[in-house]
Amino acid sequence: MAAAPHKRPAGFGASLRKRVGVFVLLFVALAFGSAGFIAQRMLRASSRNCCVNHAQSTLQALAVPILLDLSNDDREEAQRLSTNLTAETEHLLRLTLLAPDGEILASSDVEARALGASGFDEAFVNEALRTGSIQYRFDPPNGTPEFVDLAFPVSRRNHKGILLGRFDLEHVGAPFESLRHAFFGWAALAAVLSWIAAVALLNCLVLRPVSILARMAHDLEIQHFDVRSPIHRSDEIGALSSSLNAMACRLEEHTEDLQSAVRTRTSQLLVANRELRRIANTDALTGLRNRRYFEEILALEVRRAERHPRNIVLCMFDIDHFKTFNDTQGHQAGDAVLRQVADLLRRNLRAVDIITRYGGEEFIALLLDTTADEGRVTAEKLCRLVRETSIQGEELQPGGRLTLSIGVAAFPENATTGDALVRAADVALYAAKRGGRNRVVAFDPTLVGPDASGDLPTCSSRAQETGEFVAGLRVPGTHVA
Repeated sequence: MAAAPHKRPAGFGASLRKRVGVFVLLFVALAFGSAGFIAQRMLRASSRNCCVNHAQSTLQALAVPILLDLSNDDREEAQRLSTNLTAETEHLLRLTLLAPDGEILASSDVEARALGASGFDEAFVNEALRTGSIQYRFDPPNGTPEFVDLAFPVSRRNHKGILLGRFDLEHVGAPFESLRHAFFGWAALAAVLSWIAAVALLNCLVLRPVSILARMAHDLEIQHFDVRSPIHRSDEIGALSSSLNAMACRLEEHTEDLQSAVRTRTSQLLVANRELRRIANTDALTGLRNRRYFEEILALEVRRAERHPRNIVLCMFDIDHFKTFNDTQGHQAGDAVLRQVADLLRRNLRAVDIITRYGGEEFIALLLDTTADEGRVTAEKLCRLVRETSIQGEELQPGGRLTLSIGVAAFPENATTGDALVRAADVALYAAKRGGRNRVVAFDPTLVGPDASGDLPTCSSRAQETGEFVAGLRVPGTHVA
């Protein structure tokens, strides 16, 4: 079954691609955003640990010479050394040595020393003095710290103390800041590439096959059952494709079977209708066409003759004394006579002529493209043929023979309509009956005129009986519209 062209829905499959693309983009953004947040926290923690380790290493190295001076009870040298070490040590901003009781033994901060303060956070200092363990504190404690304060317990011989140092973190955090920027740059690039790869992969593995299957389902919906899916895979989409192909095959076969059945039934119906029409138009006894068919074909042929002038002759036959035959021989014998006469008429007329049983023992023959004279000759031949044919039981008929009376009328010479043509032939047949039967009488206007025989209906008396007898007949003294 060939598929007729059809219009697919606008933007078919595009909506799914857009939604999946947005979903993948959001997923990748969320994943890489979460990873970036975690990485930033890890980098910050790593940066702080690195700062603490750096400060602790530096403070340990500075504690040695200060402790030497402290062990010699040379506080002035310790003060001078702390000031020099602060000035000479890179990124060291402040260096203070506290006794266990909190007394400032040495400090590089002149103002803090003059005020008797360490210059460090009091709570931090108290905690370091109380625990006597390594302590550190970022300043400010939240956000990105600018300094780190470190408390380092020291001891030499009988001298103990807490060495406090403040370090500048700007140089320490710079590499990590660069690393953080580099990380986020590469992460953004990786996110874009991941999104492109994910969309391409989904398009290849899911979106394109789903779009193909959706189009196939749309074709099946509009009864284009010849479509097939080109997807052959071992996953769920492949199974769906195989199922749709199998369903399409079954639908196509079922449709073809239905169409074949419809064609067969249609052909049978046409044959049955022709047969029904033939039966409706056929006389069951004689096999001739019946009166219904005759009236239809007469009206058709008259209309043709009016459009394209042509001659038509109508012959009306009546079996003489047929009632006597039925009364003496029985109706079955009468039926046999009707069939025999019908067969004689059919076999001796042309194929183009139309012979019908008009009713009872009457027959009508419609002779096409025949003049009035030719029609009369044909009627004479049929009358003589029936008279000379041996028919069983005819010896009991008056005169010992079965005969016909025939009335002949011609169109357009004797009538201008089909009904008038039948009436003219009927008048001629009536004249043949009254004239002694076994004869042919052609219609003549005088048969219905005022000079007609007393046994024939005159124009005035027949018109009085029917009110329309003259209509359509070509009768002298009448005007036919």
